[in-house]
Amino acid sequence: MEEFWKALGDCDLAYMGFNRQKFTWEMVNFAETNIKERLDSGVANMERNRFKFKSWWILEPSCEEVIKKLWNEKSGNVLDKLEYIHIGLQRWGKNIKGERERRSKNLRERLVELDGMARDDDTLAEIIDVKLELNQEMEKEEMYWEQRARANWLCQGDKITAFFHSAG
Repeated sequence: MEEFWKALGDCDLAYMGFNRQKFTWEMVNFAETNIKERLDSGVANMERNRFKFKSWWILEPSCEEVIKKLWNEKSGNVLDKLEYIHIGLQRWGKNIKGERERRSKNLRERLVELDGMARDDDTLAEIIDVKLELNQEMEKEEMYWEQRARANWLCQGDKITAFFHSAG
């Protein structure tokens, strides 16, 4: 148990406590054999700066390599390494998002060029390749917006629901 508390300390995690019933489970028998237990417990890092992994990052071929590189560059405990990865991935994500936007633009322009060319086997093969690449880029963009929409719904959804319940 000491190692567990040491790990919590290393990660700057604190016990959250509770405000409601002291026990979360009770086996109601006779008074002398009644069993009460607290089954749920929570710990949290009190810092406000939360790391949000972008789901589209996993579709980038360099993602795994970047994470391994960042993990191996930093020494120290797990929390220090995770914070370093957080900062590194945010920086990498901004760069890669810009590259992705440029790549999509270039692919669209190339597709327009290919549409204007005579149709031979090489041109048709390149059209297929460009469309496949463009679809992959569009899938990443879709994942980005899907994750943003879900985050917005989680933030705003309760407010909207409360509004409609109070109006009805």
